[in-house]
This record gives sequence, C-alpha cells and structure tokens, in this order.
Amino acid sequence: MSEASHRKFPLKVFDEEGNEVIKEVLYRAVTDERTGMVHWQMEPGQDLRAPTLRVDRHLRLVSIGGGTGQPVVLQGLKRHLFSSEGSDPTDLPATERLTAVVTMTDDGGSSGRLRSELNALPPGDIRNCLAALSPNEGLMTRLLQYRFDGNSDLSQHSIGNLVLTALSQLQESFVKAVSEIGSILTIQGRILPSTVEQAVLRAELADGSVLEGETRINRTSQRIRRLMIFPEDVRPLPQVLEALEKADGIIIGPGSLYTSILPNLLIRGVADAVRRSTAKKILVANLMTEPRETSGFSVSDHLRVLLDHLGFRVADWVVINKAPIPGAQLSRYGAEGAERTGYDVEEIGAFGLDLVEADLLADTDKVRHDPDKLARAILGLF
Repeated sequence: MSEASHRKFPLKVFDEEGNEVIKEVLYRAVTDERTGMVHWQMEPGQDLRAPTLRVDRHLRLVSIGGGTGQPVVLQGLKRHLFSSEGSDPTDLPATERLTAVVTMTDDGGSSGRLRSELNALPPGDIRNCLAALSPNEGLMTRLLQYRFDGNSDLSQHSIGNLVLTALSQLQESFVKAVSEIGSILTIQGRILPSTVEQAVLRAELADGSVLEGETRINRTSQRIRRLMIFPEDVRPLPQVLEALEKADGIIIGPGSLYTSILPNLLIRGVADAVRRSTAKKILVANLMTEPRETSGFSVSDHLRVLLDHLGFRVADWVVINKAPIPGAQLSRYGAEGAERTGYDVEEIGAFGLDLVEADLLADTDKVRHDPDKLARAILGLF
C-alpha cells in the first residue's frame, strides 16, 4: 500500500447517545479515466462504529434469554468486554465476565425432532449463542449454522445441532459438550443451559384450557393466563445459580416473553437467585410484539406478566428503543400480526423502574436490535 494511493481522513461517527466521535478512516485514490480527476473512495470492510467502551475488566454480566434476541446481546457485549486493547494478569477469566443462561424448552424444528427421536436436550438456542460469542465469523461458525435442504431425514437439521447432540452422548454430558465446542470456537464468555433436565412448558389460557409444548403455546391466539413448567421441581444447573449470585449485572431479554424469558425464570431457584442478587437488573424491551403470543402488549404489559408470575420486580432498569421504525417495515410486520411494542414512561415509572431510551435499531431489512448500540446502552449503566 503506497502513501500516494492511500490516505487516512477523519470521519465523524456517533455513539448511541448522539455524541460525536472522530475516527481515522482509510481511503484510496481512484482516477476518473474520462476527466483525469482523482476521487478518494473509502476502503471497504472498515469498522465505522464508535470505539469500544472502557469497561471494568472485573465486571461480571449474566444474560438470560433464548431465541434470536439473546445472541444479539451477546454479540454486542463480546465486542466491548473483550476488546483488543490488551489484557492484564489481574483480569477476570472470560468465562466469569460474560455468562449466557439459555432456555431449554424448545420443542420445534430441528431441536424438537432431536428431543422426540433421541430424547436429547434442545440444542438450537445454545448453538446460536455459540456462534454469537465466537470471536470471528469463520468457517467453523458458519459450518455449525449450516442447515440441510431437501426432503431427507437430515432436512432442516443444522450441523451444530447434530454435533452438540452427538458430543453430549459421547461425553454423557450436555454441559461438557457445550463447553468443548466453545473451546474449539474459542468463544469469549461461557454458555450454560438453564437446566439439563427435560422440561416442558404448559400454559393455562383465558378459557381455562391448558396447552402443552412451546410450539403450541407460541401459536395460540388466546390470551395466556398462566405459564407453568413441568415437572414443577425441575432443577437448575448449579453453575447458573452461582453465576447469578456473583453477577454485577443481569440482563433479561430481549426475547419471547412466554417462550424465551419466563421458561428460565420459572425453573425452581432461578427467580429467587435473581431476586436475592445485588446486581443491576436490566430488562431489554422487545422492539416488536409477537404475533398471537403477545399481540397488543406494551412494555408495561410485559412487566405486569413478569410480576404476576414471579411475585417481585425482576428489573431495576428497562432499555427501550426510541428510534422510529420505517413505515414499510411496520406494514410488513403488521401483515403478520406484529406491531411496535409501545410504552408509557409514567406507567413504567409506576413499577419502580428507571428508563433508558436510546436508538437501538439495526440498519437491516428486518426489525432487529443493533448489537453495538444495545451493548453501549447496557454498559452505560455501569
């Protein structure tokens, strides 16, 4: 790279609070063949996000969730907690600094088939968290996420689900299997299933009927009166309780209220550990409602359901996106029965929670949290 053909120029970027940050960005000289004029074009592949935050390297964070929301939290936190600024011998090990507690009640798709055919624990949500905590999007990570097409017996199974299931049988331990694949991927942090016992969700509906199974509950059009986990005495993983006891921060969500968040907290001992913890407890509000499952729910409705099921206020802070969602996206999601999750500042205050409002929206075709923006909003509380 010659100095004449490449040059760094300052570029203005903004953090989630709108604060101006100047970054040095590499450009290359491109000559217009027709006019002979030189234009400077930005080199692709550069990180244009605001610099990583300075984070206490003794901070212990625990993420509780599942589905597609939890990996976004983990991706963002990973970047800031394990930045490339070097390390110190006094730093806490990565496995203590970031812990993902993942729901284990999935009974749909590939995970559901493995549960019913092999009596295996559902690996899908764990697999997504492994990919999120990997330090790069290399071949191994993409391989774990690869799904088979067609109509064979392997159709819609992902390589990662099959590998996790096979390794858990070889090791006779699902926890060891997750740990070993994490070591292969050199993940930053650790991933713990909330339980290693077979657990099933049951929901009492508004008409008094009871549905069993996460997939059926997710699809019901009736309002859910009460969610339960069966068997009632299903035990948590001891490491989960230990992580919650030591945590400086507990992040809950984003994710499906009844099928990603509550299933973790309904496991005996987990909610009590959260309640007793002196950590800062942060709820990340969903951007959109779930068709059927939480149709018409506001942030306050989510808080009310959590309070009714757990008997205590599960969070001290709620983090909410304030950026407008493009109309075309709202229309597309609306056709599927989803809408933006509304919120009322006074109602949230009545629960005794503090509110963090920030632009958390990713610049994608789908309505998603931006991992970096979300991590900055969370870590800003520390």
